[in-house]
Amino acid sequence: MLDIQRVLNQDRLLRTLTGLNRRAFDALLETFSHLYEQTRQTQPRQRVVGGGRKARLLSNQAKLFFILFYFKCSPTFDLAEIVFDLHRSQAHEWMHRLRPF
Repeated sequence: MLDIQRVLNQDRLLRTLTGLNRRAFDALLETFSHLYEQTRQTQPRQRVVGGGRKARLLSNQAKLFFILFYFKCSPTFDLAEIVFDLHRSQAHEWMHRLRPF
């Protein structure tokens, strides 16, 4: 899996993979976290807490990075599966979960 913390600590890598510098990423993360939490509260759960596959992208920072990486690099869902250690259906869901964003 891609070492997201390494990328976030190197401005050049972050810019290459997402198109943003660290300051812009952090500013966007604040808004993203707020919108993501609102979405989680308004959409009903599909399963009970603890059910289903265990999450790979645990933090909002990792989720935002994945979305920005996808839009910047346009990998196939199969490539995203390899890079982020996700199933391609989960990569697809992440890309279409936050449509207004």
